[in-house]
Amino acid sequence: MKLFKKDLPFFVFALFLILVVSNLFAYKFFLYWRWWWLDIIIHTLGGVWLGFVMLSLLNIFGGITVREKSPTLFVIIVMSFASFGGMLWEFLEYMLKNTLQIGIRDTIYDLFFDTVGGLIAALSTFVRNEVD
Repeated sequence: MKLFKKDLPFFVFALFLILVVSNLFAYKFFLYWRWWWLDIIIHTLGGVWLGFVMLSLLNIFGGITVREKSPTLFVIIVMSFASFGGMLWEFLEYMLKNTLQIGIRDTIYDLFFDTVGGLIAALSTFVRNEVD
């Protein structure tokens, strides 16, 4: 059975739009500087989004059987994809000389919450299947 077969593409697209609009809004109105915890929420949601992107790719290419054969490997794959996407984002921030970047501690926290988001996405597939 393919996970989230019908609603996953819509969910991935909707979450992407929410992230883009939220990020632009937060930068425009300096919300990241006003509320320190907003960066945590955005990075966690970004990790969730990347995790669901990987789930979509696994659905498309038939790799979702990894979930049934090795749940641990499945979770590691989804988390790794979210972590890699977070690293690319941090590299982009560095290249653009983003003034929000305040040091290595911020980068480590951002990558941690990207990975947590990937874990949430991976584990949600197990919860979703229990409900179905």
